[in-house]
Amino acid sequence: ELCTLFMVPRACLARVMASAGDFGTSRAAGWPLRAVLGDQQAALFGHGCIEPGETKCTYGTGAFVLSVARGLPKRTAEALTTVAWRLGNATTYAREGSVLVCGAAMQWLRDSLGLLPHADRAEAMARSVPDAGGVVFVPAFAGLGTPWWDASARGLLIGLTRGTTPAHIVRATLEAMALQVDDVLRSCWRHRAPGSPSMATATCRRNPAPRTCCRRSAATAVGTNCMSTVGPPRMVSCSNCRPVYSARPWCARHCSRRRRLGPFA
Repeated sequence: ELCTLFMVPRACLARVMASAGDFGTSRAAGWPLRAVLGDQQAALFGHGCIEPGETKCTYGTGAFVLSVARGLPKRTAEALTTVAWRLGNATTYAREGSVLVCGAAMQWLRDSLGLLPHADRAEAMARSVPDAGGVVFVPAFAGLGTPWWDASARGLLIGLTRGTTPAHIVRATLEAMALQVDDVLRSCWRHRAPGSPSMATATCRRNPAPRTCCRRSAATAVGTNCMSTVGPPRMVSCSNCRPVYSARPWCARHCSRRRRLGPFA
């Protein structure tokens, strides 16, 4: 239907193949191409999320949540349904949600308002106050994504008093990141099958406050590389609770359960 609508001959489109297979070789180096995955789907696989209900959240300019589904999930107006990957004749689906502005809010505080000297200082400033002091920040600079899907929404910063400091605003911004992701997780998990396990991992390069104790860098590259072997990554050694290359985002030997991270856990 889309090809007819946009008058695109189907012969112009690439042949649909499984995520792991023989995609030829690169012209420059002659390297074999054995896997093709979307950015967030590769990160999902790279984090070791392969069972229904397992979920990853990647923090960056925005935040992107993918949760492995059991079969083809029912269509809803809140979260999106996407193909996670296809191996052989078996297709794995996922629920997907997006926070449009996450780390970009920190950039705004730093570059536009000058309230934050450096992104690395965000956690220390937030922890210097017991709470946000009644400040509420909705960073809807580009509208709101999952589950609201409101492109006309605009940002909101309220609750300011004479006692409000930059630390309160920074903390309110971090809380806004967490609350937006909570909205997405609730929409993705609302329709999951009973008994599905729940596990969330995250990466956040500049600010450690929103993430779990174990961080996976370059999860997209790891996931694509693992997919090229037609199998999930295997558990090996870890250093200081950070697995080098594992089937789960924490080492079973050292990190069988997550450590709390104070008020941001």
